[in-house]
Amino acid sequence: AVVNYLDTCSKSIVYMGSLSKSELHKQLPQYHMALAPLKTRIYGSVPSKLFELPHFGLPVLYLGSGEGRNVVSQYTLGWSVNSSDWNRLNALLVDLDADRSKWPLPGALKKTATREFNPDDQLSLLTAYLRQ
Repeated sequence: AVVNYLDTCSKSIVYMGSLSKSELHKQLPQYHMALAPLKTRIYGSVPSKLFELPHFGLPVLYLGSGEGRNVVSQYTLGWSVNSSDWNRLNALLVDLDADRSKWPLPGALKKTATREFNPDDQLSLLTAYLRQ
């Protein structure tokens, strides 16, 4: 359905295919950063990508505001720019390209993800809380 739509629409979008979750997990470490866009803010919502991508050592470039921006900042996962601030996004990319010392280290991201975003630990904490 996606391919058929793209064949008939006037937008310049190219469908590159799909990957299984396990194949995606093998591919992710080959990239420099991950893009996590959230054009429309949903109050109280944070894109799950922000919790998954650091496990692969990928810094996140978050396009959005609100809680997602707070998570990126609080846990030093990467950078955030308002979703429609193209000038700021361009300036940030130029700056990051010029100075890799401003990038979070993959090992530090993985450590943060393991410590802060571990589903088993979170489930244990929730279970303990509910038993109180």
